[in-house]
Amino acid sequence: MQATPEDISRLVKLQQADLALLKARKQFDELPQREQIRAARAKREEVLKKKAQADDLRAKAAAALKKLEDEDASLVEKQHQVQQLIDEAKGDYRNVESRTKELNGIAKRRGTLEEELVAKAEELKLEIVDEESGYRSYSIMQSTKLDMITQPQSAGFTLREIAQIENAKDIDYLHDQAQARSAELERQIQELMLAKKTSDDIVLSREQYGDRSVCGRIMLERIPERRILVFGAPTDADLGGENDDYTENERWEWYQQYTKRRLIEGGYPLALFRRVGCYVPQDEISPTMDLLHSRPFVFVDESFGEAFAQATPLPGGTNLTVYYDSCHSENGAGLDETRLPALLDYARDEGYEIAGPFVMENIFRYMRFFNSGAHSYYRHCLPVRRP
Repeated sequence: MQATPEDISRLVKLQQADLALLKARKQFDELPQREQIRAARAKREEVLKKKAQADDLRAKAAAALKKLEDEDASLVEKQHQVQQLIDEAKGDYRNVESRTKELNGIAKRRGTLEEELVAKAEELKLEIVDEESGYRSYSIMQSTKLDMITQPQSAGFTLREIAQIENAKDIDYLHDQAQARSAELERQIQELMLAKKTSDDIVLSREQYGDRSVCGRIMLERIPERRILVFGAPTDADLGGENDDYTENERWEWYQQYTKRRLIEGGYPLALFRRVGCYVPQDEISPTMDLLHSRPFVFVDESFGEAFAQATPLPGGTNLTVYYDSCHSENGAGLDETRLPALLDYARDEGYEIAGPFVMENIFRYMRFFNSGAHSYYRHCLPVRRP
């Protein structure tokens, strides 16, 4: 069958139409608006995908935050219970010490918990993170709320406390909470000041211990008035019982622990347990007395507030003093039983009369771990005057 000229003409026209259509489609695909639409669609899909991821992360962070808040609430309740047990066990030294360790553990966990709470809260605040710059973007309301959170945070409020303040929506409640926080911060400041003073005392006493050239020499010293907390004398049971196997140094350790227990029972800060001494009233001074059964004391200064007000004045004035760096001989025999008589003999021979209470004060004490001995440096003080 042969094609007619009309058939051929129609086929040519169809071919030309197909070519024109292909050309038009190519031009349409190359339009810049077409590329922009494609990019916008891809960006939209990417944003939707990130939003879904962010929603998932936010849900997980919210669940984790709720879990942490529940744990914190449980720790707060446990903290109150342990503190109540400590208050009820006052006088039971071992129970108090055990409960105090438990309380410290709870406080430590709450400290790490606070960091985790802040981290999870930050995850919930996050709006958008730019992948290229890493910058975080927040909504205007989130920024405003963040400002309202950071101010009380800088005053030491926890996220839980800030949430309670926000939920209360009561300016008087905020005032009361801020007032309580201020009082708590003042207490912490006092504790830090006491800690610094204790550190300074350790440095000073170590420097005094470093120069022990005057050991064993009786001398006259002018000592200012000081204040001390004096406790009742220990019994044999307080010093380990009637066990002859204890060395003199070990008995003095019992004496130190007895003093520490009396501090705890009296509700005094343990920061006072740094310079323990023996106190003997003037009318009880005797060459034959056993200093291990004398009254223990600790020094107190103005920084200890209420304890200072309760302290006993230790009169200042001229003292016969002698420094020692050991309370026992190389074979473990006690030396203090001969030292006080020697000091009293010296006062009599030099024509002095006793003018006040005798004290033996610990200037420096540092245990040598894994060894039964101790670095120590202490002083006998006997107030004297001329007749």
